[in-house]
Amino acid sequence: MKRKTFIAALLVACLAITAAGSIAFFNAEETAYNVITTGTIDITINEWADLERTTSWDNDDHGTGVMPGQTVVKLAEVTNSGNSDAYVRVAVEKQLELDPDYEALLKGEAPDMSLIVIDIDENWEDGGDGFYYYKTPLAPGETTTPVFQEVTFAASMGNAYQNAVANVTIHAAAVQVRNNGTSAKDAAGWPAPMKPAE
Repeated sequence: MKRKTFIAALLVACLAITAAGSIAFFNAEETAYNVITTGTIDITINEWADLERTTSWDNDDHGTGVMPGQTVVKLAEVTNSGNSDAYVRVAVEKQLELDPDYEALLKGEAPDMSLIVIDIDENWEDGGDGFYYYKTPLAPGETTTPVFQEVTFAASMGNAYQNAVANVTIHAAAVQVRNNGTSAKDAAGWPAPMKPAE
């Protein structure tokens, strides 16, 4: 009887060892850290005082003493200085600051901004909302064709505009191309505020 009890106890021990062995699993653990860097959208406005782009525009040195009917070179373009493709749009703001000694000749009327003539390049599309949209996406490092290359002061400028200061200001903005419409005009997310053209 003791022998049967011993054999039974031995079988139970063997089964217990087998059961314990079946609970063990091979395993391993590891953590992967994935660093994802977002792209950047950034632009630079370049203004040149000559068509060869050798002299940057400086209001202290260029565009002084302009007479009616005269054209001044002012080449303006936008460079994608970010690292992602971008849509670009601009607003062109014209202002005339009249000399008080001559302003009275307008008899209270506002200065006529149409006397400052700017021809927008064909690669820029008038959006009908005060902005001009560059027709093609701009890759990193690329520069647009000029928004315009010169500013003409109409020959019909009268004496009221003597000694006036004309300002042509370019406001540029950019948004991402990826997952953002099929053209600059369709794109969303344009930054604000940005003054539209008059």
